[in-house]
Amino acid sequence: MENQGIAANAAHQAAGKLGLADGAPPGGGQVYKERVCFNPHPKTLTMAGDYEYFAAQGHHPLAFALAELVDNALRATKGNTSRPRSIVVSLVLDEASSRGLVAVRDNGVGMTPRELNNWAVMNLSMEDRGLLDPAAQQQQPAGGRYLSGDISYFGVGSKNAAFYLGRTVKVVTRPPGGQSVHELCIRGAELERRFKAGEAVYEEDMLHRPPGAAAVGAGTAAGGPAAPADVEAGFGPAEAWLAEEAAGQAADEASGSFTRVVVGDLKPETLAALVDDGALSVLRDLAHLYHYYIHGPKGNAFVTPAARAQQKGRHQLPGGEALPDIVVELLTDTCTAPCIVAGEGEAGVAPRAAASDGSGLGSQGVRWRRRLADVDDDMESRYLRAARSTLEFCLEVPAMGTVEGVLWYFPFENDQARQSMGLKTGLQRTMFGIYLRVLETVPVDDETRSRMALSAAAGSNGPSQMVPPGGPGGAGRTAGALALNATQLPALLGGPTQGPGGVTQRAPRLGGAELEMQDAATSRVLQASPIFEAFWQGRLIPGACVPSLPFLDATRAKRTAAAKDLLPDEVFGRIRGALFCGPGWRVTRNKLMFRDNLSQLLADAVPADRHLERRAREWLVECHRSLDRSVRFKGMVNAATQAQARRELGEDVTLFERIHDGLGAVAKGDIVRLATKPQIVGKGE
Repeated sequence: MENQGIAANAAHQAAGKLGLADGAPPGGGQVYKERVCFNPHPKTLTMAGDYEYFAAQGHHPLAFALAELVDNALRATKGNTSRPRSIVVSLVLDEASSRGLVAVRDNGVGMTPRELNNWAVMNLSMEDRGLLDPAAQQQQPAGGRYLSGDISYFGVGSKNAAFYLGRTVKVVTRPPGGQSVHELCIRGAELERRFKAGEAVYEEDMLHRPPGAAAVGAGTAAGGPAAPADVEAGFGPAEAWLAEEAAGQAADEASGSFTRVVVGDLKPETLAALVDDGALSVLRDLAHLYHYYIHGPKGNAFVTPAARAQQKGRHQLPGGEALPDIVVELLTDTCTAPCIVAGEGEAGVAPRAAASDGSGLGSQGVRWRRRLADVDDDMESRYLRAARSTLEFCLEVPAMGTVEGVLWYFPFENDQARQSMGLKTGLQRTMFGIYLRVLETVPVDDETRSRMALSAAAGSNGPSQMVPPGGPGGAGRTAGALALNATQLPALLGGPTQGPGGVTQRAPRLGGAELEMQDAATSRVLQASPIFEAFWQGRLIPGACVPSLPFLDATRAKRTAAAKDLLPDEVFGRIRGALFCGPGWRVTRNKLMFRDNLSQLLADAVPADRHLERRAREWLVECHRSLDRSVRFKGMVNAATQAQARRELGEDVTLFERIHDGLGAVAKGDIVRLATKPQIVGKGE
């Protein structure tokens, strides 16, 4: 046993008998052997998460670390039939003393003492424990998005995530029908103290108590000294969580199972991220990660709340499981009314109301509380709501199974159309009246928006020169725009900026040349951005993306000169999509990336529809023909001619060399026939 090895190691060190370190071999040339101990340092456990979540693809890693704990909760609640699948993520702040808690609670199956002990063992996977259900790993019907809930079985993610967020993790759980609540608390500082003292490191006292009973001051099972201060001590929400345990016990012992994972002694960077804006960003990232679990295979495409409620009321996941109800809340340490995890017969997670006290905080210490299903500004919701046309397909990948795919088309829209959608506009006058500036409608995140601004800033210097990842300014920044700071980016994009004293200032109106540069930069970035995001078992893998697929590359490469009028390059920058991979694919332990090269494996994929390439081409042509509203005026004439036209026709007139409507171009000197009665034939001047 490892603990016996540690004790023997300590005894040898105390007696000065560890031959490898101090003494000479007994007897000249004698062969002998000696038992040595090589237990891992506690940092193997407590610092593993620091290396797992450093690459978060431009997002704060907090959301991805939290997702590991939510993954466990999804699996635990998968079998809920008589009660809803309720999961609550509580972010608790005590700003006065720079303390906080992160807690994830669920009403799933809970754990027995043996299962809780197994949870603490690093790298003891679900497969090693014999808990994987082979039937759950089978392929699902087409369109199911592989929403199995089996997304937590590596035996390492939750520990890494917890110690990335803080220095102490406590798991409180009760199995179905259990008379006691079982607690296990692992403190990083205590593990390191034991290691330095030569004591047994990887063991801990498991506490067993009645539901609702406080654990503070409890001794060891053998009646030893009192345990260290409880990680939840002094936090108001923790008292409510204890009361919730007792309420569940009184209501129904058979259905009172639950699990609560609490991370304490939060690191400074975690506390810094739990401010209002940062926590809301985490909320959006979680809504994106679990989008299809909380909305079903069709996603959040129902715009009105009534339509969403109606759909949710009758919808289940493809395997028959209920949609999980996930709530995220930001609380103060004085909060006495955290979210209640639903019990049997209840509708779901029951958020208690928080009345405002006029200071912007709830009178009960609730800053905000949101269901993930009510979040409508995550990237997946924005994709689904902005898309004007959809193309679904399936690919068969050898040894991996079927990959479901979907493509969305986001057309050019003029300003009038964008105004009806509540989007930003920018009108410009021309000699033909109002110049309805056409703008891309592809939803972009902040990272992509910044790349657009940087590309626009570098546009006058020719093609962007990308700085290597280790170079100045970080990966992905253009060499011509390294001097830009964050306050300049909105101005380049036509948005408001922060002036002296924090006063919001409207960006100056851009001229025609600047607008052309901005639109060209937008088009470049959109065309260079990866088309596909990737999901595994219905969960977003945030670091994985696929630039394109063979049938799209073939559609683009096979265009003739005439076909480019029907299908211009810009069209390929207006499509985005998602790929849904099943259990045959392998992901990294932190679920940020796939272990396999997606693009390489998908290059050998066989479409389930052998006419997919033709169908995709026809779909793109039809989308461009019927959806794009792009009358573009190109090539402003020289300054002298422009000045003469404005003297004769008015100061609000602008002359251009040619007009492009997305299908064809009309230039100065062209003969044009208008489809009128009678027909009119004229020459462009």
